[in-house]
Amino acid sequence: MPFEASRLSWCVFHVVGTAGIGNGVDDVWSYGRMGVPLSFVISGFIVPLSMDLAGHKISGYFRFIARRVVRLEPPYFVTIAFILISGVALAHIPQLNTSHPPYTVTNVLLHIGYVNAFVGQPWLSGPFWTLAIEFQYYVVIGLLFPILVSSRTAGLAMLGGFAALSIVSTGYVEFLPPHLSVFGTGILTFMF
Repeated sequence: MPFEASRLSWCVFHVVGTAGIGNGVDDVWSYGRMGVPLSFVISGFIVPLSMDLAGHKISGYFRFIARRVVRLEPPYFVTIAFILISGVALAHIPQLNTSHPPYTVTNVLLHIGYVNAFVGQPWLSGPFWTLAIEFQYYVVIGLLFPILVSSRTAGLAMLGGFAALSIVSTGYVEFLPPHLSVFGTGILTFMF
């Protein structure tokens, strides 16, 4: 039944979007571009809140990172496996007129720990860059959380530094600094 509902929604989407009978679909889908920044704002709020409720101290940093790895990596690796398997399988269907995907062992291995973001290798799936940013945020917030909660002045100074880094590093979108002000919006909400 859910599969039938998804087929129906897909058909309705195309009919409404291409038949000139309304712009409602475009209006709804236009908000999709805000999904990633919104998820970063939510992480900016939820992660410090959960750290605060758990009484996070710097001594628990590696435990915090390990818990984040356990949360992110399994679905990430399953998705990578699915991409690789489906890419090879689709390349063997002559009617599709596709070639083998351009994956290399090096590129695939660099996805472990999101290292490919740092060495200029392409992502196996475009949205993976957001996981790299999220993980970089975990590394930073795990270290800086004690400063954030030590005093409001220290926390605000840290957020000011985040804003400054966001401004001066706008060309490096696969790295955390351009996104710090977005996470900072959530952190600011947590603080107040």
